[in-house]
Amino acid sequence: MDKELFMYSDESDFSFRLWIAGRKAIAVPAARMHHRGAANVNPKGDAQVVEFRTSDTKRFYANRNGLMVLLKSGQHLVLMMALLQAGMLVVEALAALLFVRRWSFVRKAYIHAFGDVWRLRHHIAAERQRIQSYRKHGDFWLLRFLRWRPNRLDEIQRTMKHGAPKVTSG
Repeated sequence: MDKELFMYSDESDFSFRLWIAGRKAIAVPAARMHHRGAANVNPKGDAQVVEFRTSDTKRFYANRNGLMVLLKSGQHLVLMMALLQAGMLVVEALAALLFVRRWSFVRKAYIHAFGDVWRLRHHIAAERQRIQSYRKHGDFWLLRFLRWRPNRLDEIQRTMKHGAPKVTSG
């Protein structure tokens, strides 16, 4: 696991690297896991979400790591998807500014995420080189594993149901 990812997107990174190397991920449909989630995201701790919550830190890692996975793993098409993802994050940051009305949230969750991707550019380049050394499948082969819907569609739906997210610092 890439220690720089810390949390969020680490499972996507691992899956991409498995597929690129020509390996398989096996699903176990009978397996069950209950993920309570952080209390600041789901205060009741059960399946019923009572409000939409997030934090500066959660958004920072989700935004940064999503870009890092695409930049590390992509050859051609996936690299273009990283540009598309960056553009969608800019639009999302503007929407967040309108909904949350807190510049510090946009600065930490979006601007710092882009800055940290830049700071980690040497790590990303080294990881790209390492991944290329064992690559068995290209970007077009990987398309079968991608979801063809907006990444944040579930969050848009929660916003429509529960209103603007309650954002905590930290």
